[in-house]
Amino acid sequence: MKVFKILSVLSFAFLAMTFTSCLGGDNEYNGQATGQDFVTVATYSPQSITFSLTNQNGGIISLYSNQAAKVDETQYPVGSRAFITYSYQVGQDVSKAVKIDLMSINPVTTIPLYSVTQVPGISYGRISTSRIYYLANYVNMILSVQKSNNRTWNCYFDSASSNGDVAELYLDTKATDETPDLIGVALSVDVSSITSGNRFKTIRFHINDQNGTDHTYDLALTTNTPV
Repeated sequence: MKVFKILSVLSFAFLAMTFTSCLGGDNEYNGQATGQDFVTVATYSPQSITFSLTNQNGGIISLYSNQAAKVDETQYPVGSRAFITYSYQVGQDVSKAVKIDLMSINPVTTIPLYSVTQVPGISYGRISTSRIYYLANYVNMILSVQKSNNRTWNCYFDSASSNGDVAELYLDTKATDETPDLIGVALSVDVSSITSGNRFKTIRFHINDQNGTDHTYDLALTTNTPV
């Protein structure tokens, strides 16, 4: 990656725990604030790059940086998702494009949702979750896992056990030649296939989170508040 390698894998996970979202003004100092968000790459120009950010009300905020030359367009093409850390001047009109200073950018692994009547054998792996929330048809997560050169991710919707209120989802990861080193992963699951038409009120997300004991998160589809 050619851009902003200021984040080591461990500091990436740490910064995720201080997550600030959607220009809320957290961590404000002398009129400057920092944020970390999942975004979509919207446009490039010779001088700038623009990201689309969905806020917690479902609205779209445009963020732009004049540091496009430092971003590898082949790794982050238009339409791709990214996890960015940035600073900005508090008080900007969010109905217009908001200027940011891009501190770091990391790729987001985006996976589809597979509908099954019987969940296949799950290999959970060892996962530590820093952040998980539902927003605008995605379940977004910041995780740390053991480093591997061959890791796959899948997410399954159990249509047989899901009822009118709760959609049961299972995250599966498999890897070979894992090392003891931990790396940070930004992961998004596209759940639009089950959120359209208000079919469910809650997503029950099954994940082998080493920080908990029940290994499930209930994500209300009526709110977008990170947990």
